[in-house]
This record gives sequence, structure tokens and C-alpha cells, in this order.
Amino acid sequence: MKKVGQVITTILLILLIACVLVLAPVGAKTLINQMNGNSFAETKIVQKTNNGYIDLYVDTDTNVVYVRAVNGTLTPMVNADGSPKLWDK
Repeated sequence: MKKVGQVITTILLILLIACVLVLAPVGAKTLINQMNGNSFAETKIVQKTNNGYIDLYVDTDTNVVYVRAVNGTLTPMVNADGSPKLWDK
């Protein structure tokens, strides 16, 4: 009888781990999508490209181009002389 209880406990534990492994990436992707959508809600920065690795954003007031990497870091692009790179329409 004790052996049956251990088998049932093991099966339930395996099912729990499988559920976590399946649902965790889905939750993380949803969270990232929400963060991307809300990050610039109060600014005039809009996304211009979306290739999944490095995306370009432009401030519509100043036309300054920004690069956003996968980790979410937003960095202004600069010309060789150090001045901000501007978006050409």
C-alpha cells in the first residue's frame, strides 16, 4: 500500500513539473509582449523595424533613431561625429 502511494506521488510530481515547463515560456512571452506594448505608451517613440533581434525606434518629435536589443536596452544611434542619427522619411 505504501508503494502505491509513492508511485502516485511520483506521477503527480512529474505532471506538475511538466505543466510548469510548458506554461512558464507561455507566461514569459505574454509578459514580454505586454512590456513591449506599454514601454513607450507615454512617449512619442514608435517602432520602425521588427526583426526580433535588433529593432529600430524613432522619436517622432526629434527624429532621433534608437536601437533596442533583445534584452530591452534602448540606445540612441550616433553618426561618426557623435551627433544623433536622424530618421530619413
